Amino acid sequence: MIAHIHPDTNQEQSIISHLEGTAKYAKQIGSQLGMENLSYLTALFHDMGKFRLKFAQYLKNAFYNEERQVRGNVNHSSAGAIYIYQRYYKNNGLQKLTAQMICEAILSHHGLNDCMSVQGEDCFRKRVENLEGLDYEEVLHNFEQSGISVEDIDQKFALAMEEVHNIKNKIEQHELFEPFLMGLVTRMLLSILIDADRLDTAVFCGDRDSTVLEIGEFSWSDMAKNLEEKLNQFPRDKGIFAIRRQIANECLAFADRPSGIYRLAVPTGGAKTLSSMRYAIHHAKRYHKKRVFYIGPYLSILEQNSQVFRDALGIDDAILEHHSNVLIGEEDESKAQNRYRHLTENWDTPVVITTFVQFLNTLFGGKTSSIRRFHNLSDSVIIIDEIQSLPITMLYSFNMAMNYLHYLCDTTIVLCSATQPILEKIEIPIHYSTPIDMMSNSDDLYQKLKRVRIEAKKGVYNTEQLGSFLNQLGKEYKSILVILNTIEAVKKLYNEYKRIKEEEGEEITLIHLSTDMCPEHRLECIRYIKENGMDKTLVCISTSLIEAGVDLSFECVLRSYTGLDSIAQAAGRCNRNGEKKEGVAYLIHYEEERLGRLEQTRKGALCCESVIELFDNHKEIFHNDILSRPALEAYYQRYYFDPEQKQEMCYKIKEHNTNLVDLLSRNWTGSHAFFVRNGRNKEPDLALYQAFQLAGKSFCVINQNTTAVLVPYGEGEDIINRLNGKLSGKEIIKLIRKGQRFTVNLYKDKIEKLTRLNAIYPLNNGQILALASGFYDNSLGVVTEGKSNFLNI
Repeated sequence: MIAHIHPDTNQEQSIISHLEGTAKYAKQIGSQLGMENLSYLTALFHDMGKFRLKFAQYLKNAFYNEERQVRGNVNHSSAGAIYIYQRYYKNNGLQKLTAQMICEAILSHHGLNDCMSVQGEDCFRKRVENLEGLDYEEVLHNFEQSGISVEDIDQKFALAMEEVHNIKNKIEQHELFEPFLMGLVTRMLLSILIDADRLDTAVFCGDRDSTVLEIGEFSWSDMAKNLEEKLNQFPRDKGIFAIRRQIANECLAFADRPSGIYRLAVPTGGAKTLSSMRYAIHHAKRYHKKRVFYIGPYLSILEQNSQVFRDALGIDDAILEHHSNVLIGEEDESKAQNRYRHLTENWDTPVVITTFVQFLNTLFGGKTSSIRRFHNLSDSVIIIDEIQSLPITMLYSFNMAMNYLHYLCDTTIVLCSATQPILEKIEIPIHYSTPIDMMSNSDDLYQKLKRVRIEAKKGVYNTEQLGSFLNQLGKEYKSILVILNTIEAVKKLYNEYKRIKEEEGEEITLIHLSTDMCPEHRLECIRYIKENGMDKTLVCISTSLIEAGVDLSFECVLRSYTGLDSIAQAAGRCNRNGEKKEGVAYLIHYEEERLGRLEQTRKGALCCESVIELFDNHKEIFHNDILSRPALEAYYQRYYFDPEQKQEMCYKIKEHNTNLVDLLSRNWTGSHAFFVRNGRNKEPDLALYQAFQLAGKSFCVINQNTTAVLVPYGEGEDIINRLNGKLSGKEIIKLIRKGQRFTVNLYKDKIEKLTRLNAIYPLNNGQILALASGFYDNSLGVVTEGKSNFLNI
């Protein structure tokens, strides 16, 4: 009986060798989480269904005869779950829960499985009570002949029950929401299984070393030493630099505190990026943590901060960047690609720098590739930067996941922001440790780092009026940043201001930034501003993509109304390094903004106006600063506690009349449907009710309904031309990955308009869309009128 065939040597791996090898790896991973026996049993039974001639024939046909085999055509994931179900799903609730957790992980290791559907179908029993086509008697006979001890299995199951009992006690002790947390524990068990399964297969196939889990504890001392040497190079004597040094020193001192969930509330310009990493590295060193994660919301922040971290930490091989803009160098590319693939598969490296999207998919997404990484978040330090950028739809599920990672996985979590949301005060709160704040006196820091005056302008500006106001400011300030809420509003003001300056004959640097530009184009513009922008008057007109985490400083900022948290972030781009005694940020209403798709922006703006009105009448409440922590708390109180917003926090799934929190906990939608189908007298006999599969399919971090289009900017033009030629599958994948830096995501209406103009055409048999060169402008990005003579930077 065989499990795998080596792709090069034709050597066959026996099923028992694979099961025992996977169980060994799973036990090793699970032992660190108090799930040693749960993990061992799950792995030992995960491929039990391969103990039959039909599977061996299927595998050999696919390998030797090159016959087209449909993946998953021979079900091998049900038999192990059936065995556990028949032997252990009985007696008390704890025993049933333990058995179902093991079964669900086995059933899901090639794709998530629902316990109960939202239509009220008992999907768990449908899988474990259906023996059709499984050759179960043959499988059972071969399994019993394999030499695996039934007595040993029984003993390990009893120990697994103790592990589940201990987990439940921890959940109760910390007053966490058990149905959701037990769903996360089951996901953790699945994560351990997937990683152990794939590691054992990779070791057999020669793609991984057999010592893959025996690397030992990483020494953080060298990183800490390098970081301290880097920090000592920064100015420290006076003004803002002295305050930044104070912040960094408090972070260092806080690293000695035990694992917990903390927040780092530092005003914009306080250099929290390196200070938070200083805390993380020293905390990891002090408490022997396995990894440090830095999570950021935007690629612009990640690419900027990744280089900062590499320069400061000094051990390049220990740092993984995992996001779509990562490119592997041409030199020794095959080896580098292979290493990068290994590291991104399970995040098994000391320092991981990744996006909100990758992180949240690891917590809630449906792909097994994302679930695999989940267990490596344990016993780590996780820095989540710009936490205010977390979508409101994620708040409840995020809070519970953070509580789980800390209280059950011994992970330390730091939420960083100048505009800290009140996550501890919403209905399903995050359970901060004591003290909550890493800074001893955050309010004092906000007063010391106050560098900007906020001035709210009355009335509503049309394009001509706003262009005129901007021109007036341009006579007074050498650098101005304008941030508006929509792409079209940005383009209209850009064109109006360009017209004004052309009429005046004044030479300035005018830069447009929006997501109608590909990532490479945007990053080049940001680099230009940093390196050359202040040689002459500079005006940058942008969407909100520039306002959080981008290290730029302007003398004046103009911001259209939005949430107060975003306004504070925008103000953080003004007088950032204290170049002047006081910068100014103007708030304006612009009539050209259409917020149809931006409901949260509209609600945030209304709450902000309410707080500003209160501030105008009671400045003393807010320390005479509209960006003070009391003002931000007043804003969040209005923004979060609207009844409609509370519903949004559950992550509504409208097409199924349910939400993510319910699907991943008690699944009342499915339970109600079960009673409708079967009557009130019949209770579903389940220990877990979660609709894991539906939740995974429904989950999307950024649900924009957009389509990716390759654009002919810079190297993008060459990529488009090459994708039109004859290429191997490997070459196509490589080019598509490279092309992500030259891709723009467009909404359906813009796609349709460009299609009518014959501006979009398919590549590679329609798998990829490309934009015609006449419709990508070097200043504005994608345009629908055809390219014209815009100002270039």
